[in-house]
Amino acid sequence: MKRILILMTGGTIASVPTEDGLMPASETVFKGFDYDITRKTLYPMGEFFDKEIALDWKEVFCLDSTNISPKEWAKLALEIQTALADTCYDGVVVTHGTDTMAYTMAGVFYMLSDVTKPVVFTGSQLPFDAPNTDGTKNLADAIGVACSNQKGIVLVFNGKIIDALCAKKVYSKKMAAFESINTEDVGEMDVCGNVVWKCRPSVSSKKGMLENASLNICGDDAINMVPLCIRLIPGMRGDLIDILVDSGHRAIILEAFGCGGVPHDLLPSIIHATNKRVIVCIISQCLYDGTDLSVYQVGIEAKKAGVISAGLMTVEALSAKIMWAFSQSDDYETVVNLLEQN
Repeated sequence: MKRILILMTGGTIASVPTEDGLMPASETVFKGFDYDITRKTLYPMGEFFDKEIALDWKEVFCLDSTNISPKEWAKLALEIQTALADTCYDGVVVTHGTDTMAYTMAGVFYMLSDVTKPVVFTGSQLPFDAPNTDGTKNLADAIGVACSNQKGIVLVFNGKIIDALCAKKVYSKKMAAFESINTEDVGEMDVCGNVVWKCRPSVSSKKGMLENASLNICGDDAINMVPLCIRLIPGMRGDLIDILVDSGHRAIILEAFGCGGVPHDLLPSIIHATNKRVIVCIISQCLYDGTDLSVYQVGIEAKKAGVISAGLMTVEALSAKIMWAFSQSDDYETVVNLLEQN
């Protein structure tokens, strides 16, 4: 028998209608969920007689994912860490709101250093009790993936299995809300409800934030280490960068053009930031192909000014990696070196 722990955090999947719009309710929204019956309804051609599965449920917090911060990442990561160490559990499922789920997955990835079992995030675009909800299928599929023995952190959504560091929400309402950015899906659910793996999920070999925190990245005193992201617009001046640097922020992400183009007018402010030992990372506004600062002169000049290229990373994964790097060291050169490593 497989035993799976389901950690609930709120989100649309756990929401109910109110006069003020959808709001997360308690774990009672999942009352009556029967995994076996659900699977047989969703996949009538599948054969599931050999899979006995027991589910344990635990509410970690109940929030719209808009209100989830690194403090909640840490709380959730501790619950996952405890479950991974518990020999009675074969895997973990996390139900989460879709809007910031990619940030939470990346945050949990960098908080945990040794994920020895499947950790599967899922959610839905419609509440669990809504007509034609996608929540029932996503949850059933996530449980199936959690039983697969494939260690690592993944997202299961709309039949796709996506690496935690590559997931991005690309539709605000469409059921196929998530895509894997700059790499293929790590797996999928086939028409019979079986898990089909294409490759292995990312596994961290580095010390996680929870294990080696020279700075309390999740505490109130660490607010300046949470990176701020600025999307470049033609004609923008560097005043905002200067204000952020002079107010004490330690890390800035610039969403630049194309391969990482930065207008010449912004270079003095970037040089001011790097001279003040502020981390400045460059990520592309393009959804795919990432940054390459060696292609154009505007990228090469930015590189000379001291920026760090995000490469193929999503802004969600980059944000978590920056916080992880600060948790390992307070030294600017060390943080730069950590961010430049794969």
